[in-house]
Amino acid sequence: MKSLGTGFRGVGWRDVEVVRAPSGAPSPRLHGRARRRAERLGVTEIAISLSHSRGFAMVVAVAVRPDTPEFLEAARATLWGDGVAPRAG
Repeated sequence: MKSLGTGFRGVGWRDVEVVRAPSGAPSPRLHGRARRRAERLGVTEIAISLSHSRGFAMVVAVAVRPDTPEFLEAARATLWGDGVAPRAG
């Protein structure tokens, strides 16, 4: 959900399912609002890593999309607040 930029609102828990890929690795399967959001963002892949202990489980997800000027500007705005990232040199 966070990797789609929605946090806990806009995408429901049941909109994201984790399935086993043919390789055995965990793979996300998107439904409903999550799928529509990913399509709008141009997401081409979501990489996930799962971990668990006796009482807890967690997943880290990274949404991947092509380097487009619009995406890079949105990323700068998110990371630096004003859309202006510090420049080297």
